[in-house]
Amino acid sequence: HRLQRKFGMSYSQYVGQLRVGMAKDLLRCTRLSTAEISRRVGIEDASNLGKLFRKFEGLTPQEYRRKFRKEG
Repeated sequence: HRLQRKFGMSYSQYVGQLRVGMAKDLLRCTRLSTAEISRRVGIEDASNLGKLFRKFEGLTPQEYRRKFRKEG
């Protein structure tokens, strides 16, 4: 309940946003597969990462990578 009051979201929403944030960094800066990124951020099924990603970012992980990939 404290988290809800402080951040205005449930625990699962908060954790989901943290995981999506970590995944965004990995998508921009690595060539890891989405399945591997899923595992690294604590999501066993890559399709669940896709659902979370669409919920919070409005795009799929692949779309995000194409749009924001750091060239280098």
